[in-house]
Amino acid sequence: MHTPEKTLNYLKEHHLDDRLEESDVSFHHVEDAYKFNLKSDQVAKSLLFYDNSKANGELAAVMVVMSGDSKISTGEFKRRFGYKTSMCSYDDVVSLTGYKPGGVCPFGIDNPNVKIFLDISLKKWDIVCPACGSEFSRIRLSPQELENSLPGTEWVDITKKEQ
Repeated sequence: MHTPEKTLNYLKEHHLDDRLEESDVSFHHVEDAYKFNLKSDQVAKSLLFYDNSKANGELAAVMVVMSGDSKISTGEFKRRFGYKTSMCSYDDVVSLTGYKPGGVCPFGIDNPNVKIFLDISLKKWDIVCPACGSEFSRIRLSPQELENSLPGTEWVDITKKEQ
C-alpha cells in the first residue's frame, strides 16, 4: 500500500476510498499520464506557494490544484492574493503538507496554514486525476467531486490562458 494513512482516512471519510488507484508505476510527472490512459492536462497537480499575507511570520502556503499542462500567471496570482508567487521549497512542502513533492495532494491537509484553491483549468475535463499522497497513488474524480471532497475550497482563475 503506497497511500499514506492520513490520505486513506480522508478518502474513507468522503466515501472515495473505493476509487483509489495504486500501482508500482510512478505518477510523479505530468508526462506519466499516458501510462494511466490520461491526457497530461487531466493530471490535477498540486503546487504550493508561500503565503506572504501572514503577518505573524508563521510558515504558511496556498495550494493551487490545477490542470497538468497549465502554468501560473504571475499577474493573476498577484491580483488574487496580493503578493508575488514564490514556490515552496521541498522541505517546506513536506513540513506544511506531510507529503513529498510528486505525491502532494489536497486530501488530508490538516494544517490551518495551508489554504487550498482549485483553478478553473480543471473544469475543461470530465475527469481529473490528483495524486493521493504518494507518486504511486491517484484518484479519478470529476472537478465537481474534487470540489465536494474539499469543503471550504475556492475556485480561482490564475493560470495562463492558451493563445
